[in-house]
Amino acid sequence: RITNEDGEWAEVDANGLTIGLNGREPSGAGADGGPVVTFQPEGNLEETLDALKGQGVEVSAGISDHPWGRVATFKDSEGNDIQLYEPPRS
Repeated sequence: RITNEDGEWAEVDANGLTIGLNGREPSGAGADGGPVVTFQPEGNLEETLDALKGQGVEVSAGISDHPWGRVATFKDSEGNDIQLYEPPRS
């Protein structure tokens, strides 16, 4: 079932697993039209990103702030963009 809708964004609840769907973006992660997988880390976004950098992971876009939360993008071993998401702090 759809739990949240806003413009080109929708969240679907699949038995406790939240799946977010976003329209194609003209620039940024996944600009080539491919899918972008996004994870919400259990801990702090900065600490998670620092841990990935410490393991030699290429960060392609540092943390950016948005009204709907914060994201950072890194590359997997195949060169695909992967995003980390942190919801807005209350």
